[in-house]
Amino acid sequence: MNLLNVFDTFGTEIIELASDGFFYPSDSILASGVVEMLPLTAADEDMLSSGNLLKRNLVLPRILTRILPAVTNIDEILHCDVVSILLNARILNYGSTNTIKSKCANCSNEFEHEVSFGFKPIPFSFAGLHRGRNVLGFVLPRSGKFVAFRLPTWREHLHRNSVGWIEHIKNLTLSIEDEPDISEFYNNLCSGFDSRALREYIDLRTPGFVTKWTSKCPECGNTTTTSLDITTDIFNIRPESKSVIHDEIFSLCYHTNGGFTQDSVYNMPTKLRNFYLKKLVDLKNDENEQTKKREAEVKAMSKTSGKPSGPMGK
Repeated sequence: MNLLNVFDTFGTEIIELASDGFFYPSDSILASGVVEMLPLTAADEDMLSSGNLLKRNLVLPRILTRILPAVTNIDEILHCDVVSILLNARILNYGSTNTIKSKCANCSNEFEHEVSFGFKPIPFSFAGLHRGRNVLGFVLPRSGKFVAFRLPTWREHLHRNSVGWIEHIKNLTLSIEDEPDISEFYNNLCSGFDSRALREYIDLRTPGFVTKWTSKCPECGNTTTTSLDITTDIFNIRPESKSVIHDEIFSLCYHTNGGFTQDSVYNMPTKLRNFYLKKLVDLKNDENEQTKKREAEVKAMSKTSGKPSGPMGK
C-alpha cells in the first residue's frame, strides 16, 4: 500500500485508505479502498487556526466534510482511514517533514530534529475476515476467551481518552465467547494482562501506520522513542498562524496589482499559493538586483566621464 498516489499536483488527489475499504459495506463509496481528496486552502487554514473550533472538536469534521466531497457521511469513516487522509493531506500541502523541538529527559538539553511523516503501514492480513463486515477477533491470552470486536470510527477514537479504555472497548466489542453480558465481563475482568494484550493488539496489529520515531540528544546521546497520535495538529497550524496566512493573501493581492483577488487567493490550494508567493519573491529579488546593477553602472559611468568644467565663454 503506497501512502500517496497523486493524480494532479494542484487538483484533486486519490488517497489510498489504510483499511483498503475492506470493512465498509459494499454500497459505501469507501468500500473501493480509495477516496478523492481536495487540497487545503486558506479557508481550511482559518478553521485549523480557530481556537474556538478546536476547543469544541469541530475542526476535524469540518475539514473532512470540505476536502472529501464524495463522502456523504463522514461519521462512517474509520479512525485508521482518517489517519491516512490526514497524513496524505499534510504531505501534499506542506511537505513530508517537520522540524520539532525536544527536551532530553536525561540531561534536559533542548534541541531540534526533523520528523518524517512518511510512516510505514502496519503489516496486516485480511485472511479469515469477510469483506464488507467490520468484525475482527482476538483470543485473550489468560482467559482464553475469543473476543469479536470492530474497528473504531474517528469520532469514537476522538473520545477514547475522555471515556477511558474500558468503556471504549465495551463499545467496540461485539461478542465474548460464553459471556452474555459484555459490560459485566469487562467490569469483572481479573486479568490486567488480558486487558493490556487486547489494547496492544488493537493499537499495533490492526490497519494503520507505525507513527513512531526515535530522536537522539546531541549533547548526551540519549535516545527517545515518541509515538504520535495523528490529529489535525499534524498541519502545525496554530491560532497565531492566522496573521501569517492573511499576510500572505495580502501580499499576493497587493504586489500583483490586482492580478489576484482576495477571494481567489483565499480559496486557492495552499501549495499553489506558496508556489505563487515564491515566484513573487523571486521576481522582486530579480527586480532589486537589476535596480542595483543599473545604479552601479550609472555611478561607474559618472566617475569615468568626470564633471563638466563649467559653461563655455563667448
